[in-house]
Amino acid sequence: MPVACSSFKDSSAPLDGGADGEAGDAPDGGGSDAGAGSDARAGDGAAGHDSGAGADSAPGLDASTGQDASSSETSAPDAATCDGSACPIEVVVDHLVQATVVLVDANNVYFGDEGSTNGTVYQCPKTGCTTPVTLGPGYAIGLGTDGTNVYWNDFSAGTIVSCAIGGCANFPTVIAPGQTQSEGVTFDGTNLFWATQGSIVTCVPPACSTRTALATGQGTVVHVASASGVAYWMSTGTSGAAKSCPAAGCSQTPARLVSAQGSSIVVKNGVAYFTSGNAVVSCPVGGCTTPFTIGSSNDPYGLGTDGTDIYWLDDLDQVVYRCPVTGCSGGATHFADAQLSQPGANVALDGQYAYWTVPSQVLRKAR
Repeated sequence: MPVACSSFKDSSAPLDGGADGEAGDAPDGGGSDAGAGSDARAGDGAAGHDSGAGADSAPGLDASTGQDASSSETSAPDAATCDGSACPIEVVVDHLVQATVVLVDANNVYFGDEGSTNGTVYQCPKTGCTTPVTLGPGYAIGLGTDGTNVYWNDFSAGTIVSCAIGGCANFPTVIAPGQTQSEGVTFDGTNLFWATQGSIVTCVPPACSTRTALATGQGTVVHVASASGVAYWMSTGTSGAAKSCPAAGCSQTPARLVSAQGSSIVVKNGVAYFTSGNAVVSCPVGGCTTPFTIGSSNDPYGLGTDGTDIYWLDDLDQVVYRCPVTGCSGGATHFADAQLSQPGANVALDGQYAYWTVPSQVLRKAR
């Protein structure tokens, strides 16, 4: 369990992410949804998983990517006096073991740490904390919040759970049992969506009394995005594609946005952004013939966007990249150095900062 964290101490680049925080073993997929030892970023499942789904959500929070659409952000002094590239990297939470997925709302940052027997999900104010609040156990590969509760999947337990913001005595409520190897929880303001063994499932929280499988046979799905009552994901296999299905159902026949082989996907302002090989591409949610190539790097994953810029992580380059959604013909901006050794990480955005994790820390930098 984390023992301390620093309130916005600068983390010099290149970061070592807490060099003694060696990448821990991720949950063993052991089955069809996340095969152990394979790389989810390539669309075929991974131990450790590629997390961070994306989406528009209401009211005011892109919950699955942690993008806060509200205007209630409080400016930190250094953010007011720097211009993005010159801004320091700030440590929000320190002394973690294997931090992964991150979500941010108007007040807090929520994150997973796979460095314990069962994994743990925590909460910390965006202004930093000395000891993060323990929300509950679970290998989380996706987080969502409705402003009252935090929702996540427990990959190893095969459940979807919820915990009140501020804590639930370390006993989250199981709202969807029997979700084997569940991944990619995302919330659109009304509906929760997630993947389990190649199926896309939805329910309405907080009770989730009725759960509906919208589409089956979708291959290994790690990321699910959501916006305005519709789920989006990357279906894998020989007929890989970006697909969608509304919460009301699609008769087990999801719409096909475009053929593609990828895993990480986010949605914003009617556009789906996803990885395709070593490229970051986009396609309108209504579909396209050929996706638009925004930029590329050696191994992109963990996308986050505000609709103007898109951010991603690259484990091989150990860099956080940024690029306008209209494309970066001169190459993606080197936004920050970071030791990225866990494919379950993602970039989360609020109105002022980009947040991400390295094995031992939750970090942020003014945009």
